[in-house]
Amino acid sequence: MNNQTVIDRNGKSLSAIIQELKTELSEFVQTRYQMLLAEMREKATAWKAGIPLLAIALLLALVAFLLFTGALVVVVALPLGVGWALFVVGLGYLILGFLVGLFGYKEIAANPPTPERTLRVLKEDQIWLQNEARSV
Repeated sequence: MNNQTVIDRNGKSLSAIIQELKTELSEFVQTRYQMLLAEMREKATAWKAGIPLLAIALLLALVAFLLFTGALVVVVALPLGVGWALFVVGLGYLILGFLVGLFGYKEIAANPPTPERTLRVLKEDQIWLQNEARSV
């Protein structure tokens, strides 16, 4: 091959075409990366709301366990009275802990950690690239 520059039908040199492809690929990757970061920030915000609720639910469940244990000890040791009070309070904590845990779980379940939008766009990009490759 001689030292002449290769020119395509549109009058562009091969090096100009390669440089253009590199620029477009870089922009493509940068756009997808920024989209992934934005989506992960949104999901982190939702998880930040749900995780403290689950921690509170765990704490309330621990308190309920301790109260139920105290109630069981008192019910066994005494005929009536204080044991039932501890039992009722423990049951109240258990119900409250369950409700808070349910709200925390729903918050996290509504926002799974997978970047769904980014994966959908990348899948669409894959289909587009496959169609482009077939048409060439």
